[in-house]
Amino acid sequence: MKHVLPRRLRRSRDYGFLHSNAKKQLSLVQLVLNVMVKAVEPVIRPKFTCRRCGESMKHIAFGFLKPT
Repeated sequence: MKHVLPRRLRRSRDYGFLHSNAKKQLSLVQLVLNVMVKAVEPVIRPKFTCRRCGESMKHIAFGFLKPT
């Protein structure tokens, strides 16, 4: 229960330039403060090939099985 906020208390990141929809405002704040943030590099995933035909397979979803 350490990570649960008390009643009627909101997270500060839900407001202002930390809000998830405030990307333009965040970039303006970074420009004013002269802070350059590195671009995130995409993760390169390994390609899976079919055992029968050898063609590459498409990723539809990633999931995990629950241990029983």
